[in-house]
Amino acid sequence: MRHPLSIRLLHLALIAGVAVQLFTSEFMKAPRPGRVLTEWQLGTFVVHDRIGLVVLGTLAAMVLRLAAMRRPGGLRHVLPWTAAAGRTSLRRELAGLVARPLEGAARLFTVARAVQGAGLALLLVLGATGWAMHGPLSRGEPLEGVLRLVREVHESAGDLLWVWLGVHAAMALPALLSGRTAVLDVFRFGRRDGPSHS
Repeated sequence: MRHPLSIRLLHLALIAGVAVQLFTSEFMKAPRPGRVLTEWQLGTFVVHDRIGLVVLGTLAAMVLRLAAMRRPGGLRHVLPWTAAAGRTSLRRELAGLVARPLEGAARLFTVARAVQGAGLALLLVLGATGWAMHGPLSRGEPLEGVLRLVREVHESAGDLLWVWLGVHAAMALPALLSGRTAVLDVFRFGRRDGPSHS
C-alpha cells in the first residue's frame, strides 16, 4: 500500500521535529530560580520548548489523518493490539520470529504497524507532558507537585524514544535485505503509479 502524500509530508515533519527535540534535549537546561544558564543552554531550551508545541500539533494532524483514511480499521491500522484479530496476528508473527528468526523477521507486518502505533503513542505522551510543563518553565517557575511527576514521565519517555527509534529502524532491515524496498515508500516523493490519495 502506497502512503498518501499527506502522510509522507507529516512523517517527514515528525522526523525533522523529533531530530531537533532529541538534539536540543542533550544540551538545554530549563530556567528556574537561582539557576544560571549560558546562552546556549537557554537557547536550546527555548528551541526545544517551541518546536515541541509544533511537533504536538503535527502529531494531532497525523492522528486525524490516519483516522480519516479509508483503509480497514482506520486508526486501528497502527494500533493492531486494540482488536482481537490484530492481537492474534501479533502472536502469530512473534511465534514465527521465534521459530524461524530469519524468515519470521521478514514477515513482521502487524508487528511493524504496532511499532508505528507505539511510536505515535510515545510521542503523544512526550508532547502532552511537554505542553503541561510549557507555561511554568517558560515563566521560570519551579515544577512542584504533580508537575514534578509530569517531568519524570517526560524524561523517561524521552529515554524510551531512543530505544523505540532503534527498534523502528531495525524493523526495516530484514525487508531491505530481502530486496523489498517498499518500506521506504514514505520517503518517496516522485511520480506515483496509479491514483494519488493525498
